[in-house]
Amino acid sequence: MNNFLTLQELISEAAKSLGKPFIFWNASNIRDLEAKGEVDKLNTIYTFYKDLLSDHLYEEFFNSSIGGVTFMDKYTAQDFAEDYFPRPALCPDAEHYVYACVFNVNGTIEWENTDPPTGAGENIDLPRDAEVESE
Repeated sequence: MNNFLTLQELISEAAKSLGKPFIFWNASNIRDLEAKGEVDKLNTIYTFYKDLLSDHLYEEFFNSSIGGVTFMDKYTAQDFAEDYFPRPALCPDAEHYVYACVFNVNGTIEWENTDPPTGAGENIDLPRDAEVESE
């Protein structure tokens, strides 16, 4: 197939089509801990995010490795993302970190929760493990 798109390209197209900023998160590292059976660590991570997220968003977060939310403007989207998906330096440890970014209405990444935060419309690539691979 010649029309295969990466996850970043799909989300970029969705943001452009919807005409709304889009927050994307990738919690696949938490699923890795589940696969390893690290229950105690998982409990601390889930408690950490349950204290940050609304009940509805936490339910989505708990049940899915990746997710997203649309917003009316990029400022609200970034503010929300900064509140609910802390940068690595603000997490208790590396296993608590969940990558998140804000796609602008033009499809570029406006902000990432990295140290230091990046964005301002730069053409940023998602972390390698966030891409969908063909089988």
